[in-house]
Amino acid sequence: MQRKGVLSTLATVALVAALATVLVPQNSEAASSDYIPPTAVHTSFGGSPSEIYVVWHTSLPTPDQTVWYGTSSSNLNLVATGSSFSVIASSGYENTVKLTGLTPSTKYYFQVGSKQTGIGQTWSFVTAPPTGKYVPFTVAMYGDMGVTESVHTVNQINALVSSKKTVDWVYHVGDIGYGDDYAADLYDVMWNMWFEYLQPSMGAAQYMVCPGNHEYSCEHSDCNPYSQNFTFYNAKFKMPSVESGSPSTSSMFFSFDYSNTHFVSISTETDYPGAPYNPVFGDQLTWLDQDLQKARQNPNTKWIVVVGHRPIYSSHGDQSDGSFPIEYASKIQSAFEDTFYKYHVDLFVVGHVHSYERTYPVYKDLNIEKSYNNPKYTTYIVVGCAGNKEGLEDLTRNVTAKWSAKQYWQDQGYGILNVTDTQLAWNFYRSTDGTLEDSFVITKN
Repeated sequence: MQRKGVLSTLATVALVAALATVLVPQNSEAASSDYIPPTAVHTSFGGSPSEIYVVWHTSLPTPDQTVWYGTSSSNLNLVATGSSFSVIASSGYENTVKLTGLTPSTKYYFQVGSKQTGIGQTWSFVTAPPTGKYVPFTVAMYGDMGVTESVHTVNQINALVSSKKTVDWVYHVGDIGYGDDYAADLYDVMWNMWFEYLQPSMGAAQYMVCPGNHEYSCEHSDCNPYSQNFTFYNAKFKMPSVESGSPSTSSMFFSFDYSNTHFVSISTETDYPGAPYNPVFGDQLTWLDQDLQKARQNPNTKWIVVVGHRPIYSSHGDQSDGSFPIEYASKIQSAFEDTFYKYHVDLFVVGHVHSYERTYPVYKDLNIEKSYNNPKYTTYIVVGCAGNKEGLEDLTRNVTAKWSAKQYWQDQGYGILNVTDTQLAWNFYRSTDGTLEDSFVITKN
């Protein structure tokens, strides 16, 4: 949500030292003096089940950007190359490769790097199910994570994705590493540290994102000129914007299909009337209408799940007067809610408010359904409590609206969405001990 100061000098030294320990080179074919370790390795969905984006970071430029991959960890017999981009040389390089021609519902192993400067360890991903084939699946969803206070959530997600393998992939709904909450010279460090903490998850499953306000810039005069307008966010993540027809060729707003569900990331930060930041990425609202119309006409689409960062419905005093959205929540409602209703969006998941809240199915504040069985209206989830350094938002001082079904702010937490042919089953867990705090099921016959 808002910024609350920068890290102390003593903590700065500790963080830099900690980061140095996680950037120790692993295996490489290059001489140690020439080794440029691939870090922050992550994957995302492309435009079809046969496509995957692979992205990683290097501190220096490399002569090539290569992915070796295959269906056996001992035989990475396929090779693809890509490109490299740097916002500013001192911040390192983001390397992107698009894999195509993959077999749906298949586990692939891969390594990234360059034979001349070093190859990282072996990671894996599983491709999406074939188009038109229904497969039940599970997604971890949360927002507002950061680094220094999110250890419980990070441990839970890494265990679920990498160790227990009970989550198929992850959706992070904005406010990612919170580098802008620290001194200017730590902006890059915090981005890199956040990636390293979640590397076990990112090396095992796709990590999808949407932009939040903390991705806008570094929030310091000496780095704002090159970091503002979501520059680092769009350099570090590659989402299927082009493939979904988005006018934003960056990762600001996009969509993709997985099994029987159409997922849409919207930007609550830009590109609608009254948005917090100047519109520069394209006509989001026209694109969204066309995208959702196409999804509802697709016989393979059973569910539509939209994610963003800022809420429409939240009981927090900055977002609601107790009944009606105010401030930016009201502007987001004016821009998007009618479209959600028009195309029967089933679920809208956001962060921004550092607490958890679930609504009843609701439309225009006062149209409320108390049942989740074949609802006419959208259900809204706020799950902005993954553990950032700004702390949790106490909702006790606020009036509880009639559309609010559940609130929780006493602990960090994360959501797990289980999707079947007839149900969207949502569970919210406390991060400290994994205790189930809330659950509900949307059914559709």
